[in-house]
Amino acid sequence: MRFKTKIMGFDCYVDVIHYSPFKPAKLTGAMEDAEEAIPAEFDYSIYDMDGTYWLELEDSVTEQDEIRLIEEYEAAVLADKYGKDF
Repeated sequence: MRFKTKIMGFDCYVDVIHYSPFKPAKLTGAMEDAEEAIPAEFDYSIYDMDGTYWLELEDSVTEQDEIRLIEEYEAAVLADKYGKDF
């Protein structure tokens, strides 16, 4: 999925290649039977408004930017699914 956003004040598109949300640990009995938590995976590419890959901007994405991009991506998926802004 591709969505429009701003990074460092620049308008751009984020093309999400793969997303898997965080999965918390499961405790269902004895500790040796517990399943470990699985961290979120978020792979993406960034493009300028003309559709050209923008490596320099992608390399400058901070952890806070990435958290915001995940939130924007999740909202875009819901909007696409339900036809609304969430």
